[in-house]
Amino acid sequence: MQRFRAGAVPIVPGSALACMVRYACIYDKGGRLISVQHDVVEVQRIIPPTHGPDELIIFAES
Repeated sequence: MQRFRAGAVPIVPGSALACMVRYACIYDKGGRLISVQHDVVEVQRIIPPTHGPDELIIFAES
């Protein structure tokens, strides 16, 4: 995460992330899904876009 925040890991429009994700699902008494939470546990790799280069996305800290 520190490398990402420092700008050492470029993520551009069209990039994809291969991640380990934790899912938490809540069902009502009838068995219907009422809530889903997705948490990224670990980013394993960044998959670059297959098209031409685009502008970098700059994330400014607030």
